[in-house]
Amino acid sequence: MSSKNSEVIMAKEIKVDRDYKNVLNYSEQQMLDLVKANRVNGASNFGFVGDGFTNTIRVPFTYAECIQSNYLAFQNKFFSNKWFFAWIDNVAYINDNTCELTFTVDSWSTWFSYWSPEVTFVNREHTNDDTIGANTIPENIAVDEVVCEQTTQDSALNQYLYIAIMSNYDPANEQDYNYITAYNGMVFGSPIFLFPYNLTEGSETSNATTMKRIVKFIGGCVLAKRTDAIQCIFALPSALINQRDLELINKDDYYYYKLQYNYKPAEINFNINKRTTFSDYTPKNNKCFVYPYNYLEVTNMNGETNIYKYENFYNSQATFLLNLALQIGCSGRLIPTNYKKKPLNNEESIALGKYPTFSWSGDAYVNWLTEQAVNNVITPIMTLGATAIGAVVGGVPRSNCWIFWSKLAFKFWWKCRPKRNKTSTSNSRYSSCWNRKCRYEHFKYSSWNIWKFLCR
Repeated sequence: MSSKNSEVIMAKEIKVDRDYKNVLNYSEQQMLDLVKANRVNGASNFGFVGDGFTNTIRVPFTYAECIQSNYLAFQNKFFSNKWFFAWIDNVAYINDNTCELTFTVDSWSTWFSYWSPEVTFVNREHTNDDTIGANTIPENIAVDEVVCEQTTQDSALNQYLYIAIMSNYDPANEQDYNYITAYNGMVFGSPIFLFPYNLTEGSETSNATTMKRIVKFIGGCVLAKRTDAIQCIFALPSALINQRDLELINKDDYYYYKLQYNYKPAEINFNINKRTTFSDYTPKNNKCFVYPYNYLEVTNMNGETNIYKYENFYNSQATFLLNLALQIGCSGRLIPTNYKKKPLNNEESIALGKYPTFSWSGDAYVNWLTEQAVNNVITPIMTLGATAIGAVVGGVPRSNCWIFWSKLAFKFWWKCRPKRNKTSTSNSRYSSCWNRKCRYEHFKYSSWNIWKFLCR
């Protein structure tokens, strides 16, 4: 039997790393099929190949064929049917039909089918599933400043509001309330009256009307001597109020809503589409669509911010539940739903920012006059601060008494004012006309006599 029956196959474009960082888990037969599929040339009349010392072989192939090859497969049939695989390190020209190849055996591909791997920890691996959110292991790549692609906000929370007055007295119906009730699951000791107010552009006229109605409400309480009935004035979002729970009161220039009993807390669902496109970049790797490269940031505009990862929402949208409770300043929180496999992830909720409360004051002196006067009529002059002045005794307003007295006193002063003496050479250039007539005028227009005359 001839000993020159070893076979050599040259192949090109076999992409395996020499440092074994990227390898193929091919069996020996699969690796041989790959080499044959990329065959450049081959022969089966060689002596023993790979003696372990020089790792060189002379092949009857042209130099052009050899330099385009990067991989070898060889078999020494006389000894075994085992195939060996190797990288071509160097090509040396001998003559037109002969070249000398220097090679290094690819140990991984040669012996992969002959060993059994033990249980190991996998640090990294290529995945067969590249869907968005399937791969979340950090890449240890620094992330620069991020940019905002889209903003979402609910106008029912920050543009359309109600001004709420908590009062035990209803001036339109002239009715006192002394009972306990509940709104949105919260217990209150006073009714709540609502005035619509919005912060959208072009709403100045309607808001001015609302402010007049609020002033009218407070003025009605002043007229009825019930300024103490107003407990608080505060703002709340329209999202908290169900329109079916409102009773319109439109009577005698009064216009507002009275909130009806409702024990069910307000719950609002928010759905935000996951971001899968960018305005100026199209990712080639779907890992660019997960954190820290793509995420949702939620803020309550009051110093608190939460970051939510799109890949942790186990549906096609980022879903939230907003719980609202009616109280002074309003209370609420935004809860992610179906987040990290929790139906309600309360641990990662974010509190709603507080809504403003308003101060108001009443004129204590006018209130006292109101309480002490007989058959009096109050003329309210107010801003939102709710001050009221003016009282009437015997049908004549005291404020008018002051106006008339001021006019008459000015008339008296004008007649009796010091006159300029143009011819005087003394240091005093003015002379007084305090004569008998002026003294008479002083008595005639004295404040006491005027007050008696006008207000008796």
